[in-house]
Amino acid sequence: EADRHLFHCLFSHVDFNSDGKSPGKDFHQTQFLIQECVTLLSKPNFVSTLSYAIESPLHQQQTLKPSPHLFPQISKILRLSRVQEVVFGLALLNSLNPELRAHATQFVKQKLPDLLRSYVDADSSVRQEGGLQDIAIEVLHLLLAHLVHSKEQFGIGVDQKEAFLKTLRKDFPRDRVPVVIGPLLYPE
Repeated sequence: EADRHLFHCLFSHVDFNSDGKSPGKDFHQTQFLIQECVTLLSKPNFVSTLSYAIESPLHQQQTLKPSPHLFPQISKILRLSRVQEVVFGLALLNSLNPELRAHATQFVKQKLPDLLRSYVDADSSVRQEGGLQDIAIEVLHLLLAHLVHSKEQFGIGVDQKEAFLKTLRKDFPRDRVPVVIGPLLYPE
């Protein structure tokens, strides 16, 4: 409940229409939100906390209205990585607000194919430095669960999905795969 309140307040006090570069009146709140979002990603209440904070901000927040520009703005202000962008979008597919869900779907359709392509196309030395194996396993689980179980394909073809899973299986062989993603990578 404390996390939920913290993110509700932080998201309500950050101006998501700013350019994200110049320090404004919400500079410290923005820096704190950026820092806390990194830890939120690996928490079990990530999806519900993020959804609540964005879909029901405090009354003074006027810049979190669902629009095609909302997700790119959140990404820019919070300096989200490619993986974080996709995971934020996937999390907000669970929003109670249908308009927010629709924009989240469009955002994921735009970002997910590029993320998978960059991971599959990167050579192994690049993946070792900044690949998906470096993110929290909870984040990878959320991503994989949507890829494997979602009816929505987000612009991902069967071939691209299989290439991604094959590459992940190289990075996480059966004998070293974390238990939480094992059934998603090795269903047999």
